[in-house]
Amino acid sequence: MFLRFLKSMAASFALLLCFASAAHAVCEPGWCRDERITTFYISDHLYLWTSGDESQLNCDLFQGDYLTLRRNHQSFDAIYAFLLSAYAQDEPVMVRVYEGSDGCQIAYARGSRP
Repeated sequence: MFLRFLKSMAASFALLLCFASAAHAVCEPGWCRDERITTFYISDHLYLWTSGDESQLNCDLFQGDYLTLRRNHQSFDAIYAFLLSAYAQDEPVMVRVYEGSDGCQIAYARGSRP
């Protein structure tokens, strides 16, 4: 009986760990959290595509898919370095955008560990 109880507890604990460690990527009006950067490129500005559903952001995505970090953003260098590091390490991020902006302009970004 006690052995059966221990097996049940071990199974419950394993299941709890699976749910606790799972990241739940979410995009809502104005921000996305727990997202992985899937595409990262620079031309006139920095453009990102994440694992989330950016259509929920309440802004106009660049080419229908991309978030934009404009080169004239006052924190461009710091945000660029952070996003590049997160992309290289496949770490989740939270990205805040200016709602209603053309190109879904990034306001700021931060780490987003589940």
